[in-house]
Amino acid sequence: MNSLHRFILGTAAITGLVLLMPNTTTTQPVQAATWHHGTPKIVRGYWKHDDSIVTITSKSFTQERLGWPATKFTKLRYQKVNATTYKLKGTYHNGNLATKNSHLKLVKKGSQLKFKYSWASRFQYLGWYQH
Repeated sequence: MNSLHRFILGTAAITGLVLLMPNTTTTQPVQAATWHHGTPKIVRGYWKHDDSIVTITSKSFTQERLGWPATKFTKLRYQKVNATTYKLKGTYHNGNLATKNSHLKLVKKGSQLKFKYSWASRFQYLGWYQH
C-alpha cells in the first residue's frame, strides 16, 4: 500500500508540474509584409496623364499639375501588397504645408500607373498615368 501511495503522489506531482509549466511551444504571430525605405524600383520614372506629371525617384514622389503647386512626398517607405500594388507612406509637402505619415497607394499594370492619396477603398484612384 505504501508503494501505491507513493506512485499516486509522484504521478500527481509530475502532472501538476507539467500543467504549471509555461508553454514554450507557442506560435509567433505572422509578421505583415516588411516596410522598405524609398520607393519600389518597378514604379520609378516619369509618368504623365492629361495636364499632370508624376516623377518617382528612389527617395521621392512628386506630382506637378498646371496651375497648382507641386505635391511631393519625401522620407518614403513602402510595403508590397501584391504583385502590382504598393502602399507608401512618408512626409507630404504641398507649398508650405508638411504632413508626416501621409499615405499613397500605387498600382502598376504594364506601362501604366494609377495612384490615390489614401489606402482606404472608399477613395478613387486618380486615373491611369502613362510611362
